[in-house]
Amino acid sequence: MQSESEIAAHRSRRPILGVLSFVSGMLALFSVIMITLTSLMPDFNPPGWIRIGTIAPLPLALIASIAFGAAALVRQSGKAWAIGGLTASALVIVGFAVLLNVAG
Repeated sequence: MQSESEIAAHRSRRPILGVLSFVSGMLALFSVIMITLTSLMPDFNPPGWIRIGTIAPLPLALIASIAFGAAALVRQSGKAWAIGGLTASALVIVGFAVLLNVAG
């Protein structure tokens, strides 16, 4: 039997895992958009430091989004945020596969 304080603590659990999944998914999505822009638009040519700073986090952000999203769904910590992060991760995978087929 749970006490009232345990129930209140469970209800007030912060959705940190879900939010981390969403932020990581958006970062990965932004990276794929940047890769697409630099690959398919010859007139879009940002400086090297911007390219590196926006494209390099793709693998880590994708893995983090999936890991945080799965953990958030299991722990019920920010379920809506986690679904958003996992959806962004799925879009990243599909978008990158399409980009490889089109530009590769």
